[in-house]
Amino acid sequence: MNVNVYGLGNVGAVIALGLLKRGSRVTGVEVDPKKIESLNAGKMHFHEPGLQELLTFAGTTGRWNVVLDGSGPDSDPAFDHIAADVHLVCVGTPSAISGRVDLSQVQNVFQKIAKKIKDSKTPALVILKSTVPPGTSRELLKVLEERSGKKRGTDFDFYFSPEFLREGMALNDFMNPSLAALGSADGQLTFPMARDFFASESAVHFCTYEDAELLKYACNHFHALKVVFANEMGALSKVFGGDSDRLLSMFLSDKKLNISEKYLRPGFPFGGPCLNKDLRGLENFSAEAGLQLPLLRAVRESNEEHLHRFQLFIEPFLDKRTLFLGVAFKAATDDIRESPLMRILQRALQTPFYRRKPSLSVLDRPRVLAQLETMALPVTRYAERDWSRALGEAECVVLGPYLPDEASMPQWIKALNDFSGPIIDLGWHSAWQPLKAKSQAFL
Repeated sequence: MNVNVYGLGNVGAVIALGLLKRGSRVTGVEVDPKKIESLNAGKMHFHEPGLQELLTFAGTTGRWNVVLDGSGPDSDPAFDHIAADVHLVCVGTPSAISGRVDLSQVQNVFQKIAKKIKDSKTPALVILKSTVPPGTSRELLKVLEERSGKKRGTDFDFYFSPEFLREGMALNDFMNPSLAALGSADGQLTFPMARDFFASESAVHFCTYEDAELLKYACNHFHALKVVFANEMGALSKVFGGDSDRLLSMFLSDKKLNISEKYLRPGFPFGGPCLNKDLRGLENFSAEAGLQLPLLRAVRESNEEHLHRFQLFIEPFLDKRTLFLGVAFKAATDDIRESPLMRILQRALQTPFYRRKPSLSVLDRPRVLAQLETMALPVTRYAERDWSRALGEAECVVLGPYLPDEASMPQWIKALNDFSGPIIDLGWHSAWQPLKAKSQAFL
């Protein structure tokens, strides 16, 4: 493949030389004359293990070239005549003091690539590696189509693929990625050649532009979160005379809950007696010890904000006869202590509209219904055996923590598929997957 790599900084240089090592013919396109001068002299302009040796090798292959980007008085005239099968964009996207991402370099490069697509007689592949906010790639696709006069999927294709290169291990990360994703306009792979940029044994996730763009931010946010969490726990351990290394080693030894997929699925706010009680306790005794732990303090605040988002989401449906399938704080329990759904239910009961027209009902296990009766909440209560009547009298259904038994699930699925009103899925159970096309997901 003939590949143009735009931007030869810490990301672009690694990718360019990595592709050359795999056998591609690579042209590096750069705006900084000093970087060009250094690379042409066979010297890397930054340190990254293995890269200098690869640059030295590149000079012997006849498949390596670097040019200025084709703008400005010192530009290389050769840039306009360089044809490529693939355009890989790795230019910088620095942030301002406000945090706003500067996309000017990306936008500039895409205008030039659009011209090359316009002049090309063969389909081209464009891949953006620069980290950009969600929605950017879709706007850049418009630039490519409008300025080239050609159509994605026929004359060219464009993907966003986030980079996950750690400084100090970047070359190894490129050759052996732990995570790879290709985002496109429709989440599909139109040009199979795009798959060739990853090692054959790598699992590549295909998704929309927006999910791929957010994936990089999600990963870095989580890495930062882990660092801060470990540091706050370490500080807490030291204040109380503990061994922070031992504490975190024990924490990390739990691969079932702590270091696993558990609790890492978007869904409903956490609730129940354990998490809330222990978070409040930890906040209290750390404050009494004089420790400021902002991350810890923010956990409950963020959970409250998420509950507020759900309240805004569900409020428009509460003018209907709404049936909640379960109000416990989690699945497979009848514990309603500090249940977020109970809080939503109680808030709804206090609204002026509800007092005029009671319309909420709950189907749940016997102990939950008994607790609701004890609390004297003005909601209609349905026993599990009355599920058919409950659905028949409802205008809206909220798929909560309650899950019918396996034997009756086919009847439930059929009844809900025939249900004419809105169905809200809170994401507790994969068993409701057959209703995905019909239901509205909170997240």
